[in-house]
Amino acid sequence: MGIARVCLPWRLRAIGAGKLVPNHSCRAASTRQLDLRALDAKWQSVWQDAAQWKDTKPTKGKYYVLPMFPYPSGNLHIGHVRVYTISDVIARYRRMIGYNVLHPIGWDAFGLPAENAAIERGIDPAEWTLGNISRMKEQIKSMGGCWDWDKVRLCGGQPSRSVWTVHY
Repeated sequence: MGIARVCLPWRLRAIGAGKLVPNHSCRAASTRQLDLRALDAKWQSVWQDAAQWKDTKPTKGKYYVLPMFPYPSGNLHIGHVRVYTISDVIARYRRMIGYNVLHPIGWDAFGLPAENAAIERGIDPAEWTLGNISRMKEQIKSMGGCWDWDKVRLCGGQPSRSVWTVHY
């Protein structure tokens, strides 16, 4: 898994003709292998090192993009990818046009469902939730989004935060 064969089955007949014809030179023996995991790791590292969103010189003021915080119940699913892709596109666009963008990421980890899931598995709720947060953080990072993980990390399950949700 992670290896793809690269072979374009169609090619242009002549420059400018715009017609596609079968590429008979494409044979299984002549295809090269592409390690997608290594390619992804390379570019994730380059993008993380560049951290272009940290070096912007804002000219238009402040802008706040708040995606929903994931509930750390296990693994990400396609609904998470959709929500974080949308907020990432908005944040990137606003940065490109000159805004100082705050695009936080955090965890909606407070609540009875996490405790019940941990109890069902015989695991301490704090251990269960922190393990899920760690796994989901790596999954979110693999999306290549522009969250500044050093600036803002919020977790609703921390005791210092729960006082505001319990005492009202």
